Amino acid sequence: MIKSVTIIGSGRWSKQYISTLLRNKLTKKIVLISKKNLIGIKKWTINNKFQKYVSIKKAINKKENNIAIVTNLASDHYKYTNLLIKKRYNVLVEKPLALNFSDAKKIYENSKKSNVYVAYSNVFLFTSYIKKFSKLITKNKLKNIGFVWHDKFGDVRYGEKIRRDKKISLCFDIFPHIFSILSYFKPLRNKNNFKIFKKLISNNNSAHIKFKLNDFNCTCNIKKDAKKRIRIIYAKNSNLNLQIDFTDENSIVLKKNNKITNRINHKGKKPLYKMISKFLSSMITKNYDKRIDLKSGVYAIKLIEKILK
Repeated sequence: MIKSVTIIGSGRWSKQYISTLLRNKLTKKIVLISKKNLIGIKKWTINNKFQKYVSIKKAINKKENNIAIVTNLASDHYKYTNLLIKKRYNVLVEKPLALNFSDAKKIYENSKKSNVYVAYSNVFLFTSYIKKFSKLITKNKLKNIGFVWHDKFGDVRYGEKIRRDKKISLCFDIFPHIFSILSYFKPLRNKNNFKIFKKLISNNNSAHIKFKLNDFNCTCNIKKDAKKRIRIIYAKNSNLNLQIDFTDENSIVLKKNNKITNRINHKGKKPLYKMISKFLSSMITKNYDKRIDLKSGVYAIKLIEKILK
């Protein structure tokens, strides 16, 4: 068990990390750094009986451990990740890594200079359903991939209303997830074969984009503040249309030519636990999981910048 982990942020997703770390006994103590929501996070720790194990502070004044997780506002990821690297922390950072390629590249370069391990959160790659869908794509040699990714206005997830970072654009909000999943089908590279065929972005609220990425022709229909939440990936050719619907993560539906062929339910440990465990174990084994390779986060930012040009 790790003695202590620092968490940057006190929002909805930070609480999921805290719960996962403490309930699964992955660490004895959490040092939580946050300037906001101090009363709310303290009340939450008491309600969940975590108060003995969570120390809440406004800033990183004293280095109490060498492991940190950055899960605060997306627009602050670069700032805090770089600060932690300078203080020689090993870091797991949530998506997006940064809001431009130059900053993302600096994180990678600074991690090498400081000789610390920085991992990029790719929690979808630890789900059984993405693994299964990836195998079907490879087996059937499917090259046409589509995403329908809609975020519901005022949606409640994990018991709390989602509060968006108003400083990031639609593409920087959603495409890190899409490129994360695409990297499982085929790893992203520094020099990807990337070409945009169609781009329609409406008021930073919705977008319809078609592009070629390496072996795949991709169509993305993305939207925020939609009437309902949708998470669908499809892969097809002239004879076969496979679709996975993970809108409800507790009941994943797999379809073949529009007919339900399977329902996939989570079994065993949750994906977030699996990802955190891999990150923490690498501190000891030095065996770094490719699914959370920092370079995939850097390459994703590079592709997003190309979309926005």
